[in-house]
Amino acid sequence: MRRSPRKWIISGIILMVFATIVVIVGLAWSISTFDMRQVVMPGSVEFELDQPATLNVGYEPMSKVDGADYVSPEEPTMTLSLVSVDSGAEVTLESPGLKANYKLLERQGRMIATADLGAGRWRLVGVAPSDDDRSAVYAYGTFTVMAVVMPILVGALVAAIMGPVGLGCLIVGIVMRVRAGKAVPSPSEG
Repeated sequence: MRRSPRKWIISGIILMVFATIVVIVGLAWSISTFDMRQVVMPGSVEFELDQPATLNVGYEPMSKVDGADYVSPEEPTMTLSLVSVDSGAEVTLESPGLKANYKLLERQGRMIATADLGAGRWRLVGVAPSDDDRSAVYAYGTFTVMAVVMPILVGALVAAIMGPVGLGCLIVGIVMRVRAGKAVPSPSEG
């Protein structure tokens, strides 16, 4: 039994719409896991971790915070330190193992440091050089790169499979419909 052209067309449209929805959901999920809170430096910010985690620190040379635009030098100029509020111990910020840039709405930055932290209260401190009185935007958060990237990869993989299959079904249905239209003589030819 042959499928009608209409079923091919409807199947193709459904598959392409589904592929598009999967990509949108993957992007939205990825954005929701990207939890980098902005902080204007020089200054400090305190935060608390309920469990051990890796802290990621980003530098945003072009960003907007509370309606104010910040444009800073391409390279960060401040000295950052990370201190346990509970014990006073300083933790070394290390270069990230993975160089990652991000652009999200009105934020543009890159990862510049990471640190493995235990549960507790922490303070991130930024000190400007004595000859520089400009403010700059930094960001911090405990997301993992895989948590941000994986939804995009899954969405892209599903779309790469479903999209072309849907397009193929749509083309088959349109071709069948066109051929069926040519094969049937019109009433005026009789």
